[in-house]
Amino acid sequence: MADIAAPFAFDPWEHFRVQRAVSRARGLPHFAYYGFAIAFPLALAALIWYGRSQQPDPRPLGLGELWYLAILPGAVFIGLPLLQLRAAFTHLRQHRVPHTAHTISVSEQGVRASCVAAASEVRWEALHKVVETGEFFLFYYAPKCAFYLPKRALSDRDAQTVRLLAHTHAGDRSTLCAPAA
Repeated sequence: MADIAAPFAFDPWEHFRVQRAVSRARGLPHFAYYGFAIAFPLALAALIWYGRSQQPDPRPLGLGELWYLAILPGAVFIGLPLLQLRAAFTHLRQHRVPHTAHTISVSEQGVRASCVAAASEVRWEALHKVVETGEFFLFYYAPKCAFYLPKRALSDRDAQTVRLLAHTHAGDRSTLCAPAA
């Protein structure tokens, strides 16, 4: 099987989409995080309502008394994505080495990420998992950290080869489209 080397330019918008894909791929902790952002303010509102209903002269709750409960969901659903987007552009602005082409190489030995500043290689046995999304192949070298390979940098044949390599070497640690027979 041929090795695949795919060069691509760093794009902050793409980096932002990768961050979102990695956070979505976490599964239950991700759901629990967003669930907390909704459940906690609702629980506080229920406690406030219950406390009011136990008073001798209960008044109905007004929006003016509960507006601050929208701060946590607003911070999670609006603030977190904005912080991730800011981080992508800050990375581009503050990086000491000019952002030239990054290259992700996929071979029988593993996955190698390189640019003009550094190179890193992870063998297949050390990868936690491999995930294919609509735009990327994500090669997780830690539970929350991944090399990403944009599909825009691959031909259809190369993408199929990456799927086959991942399926062959990562096995049940891969979430991919089925490789061609």
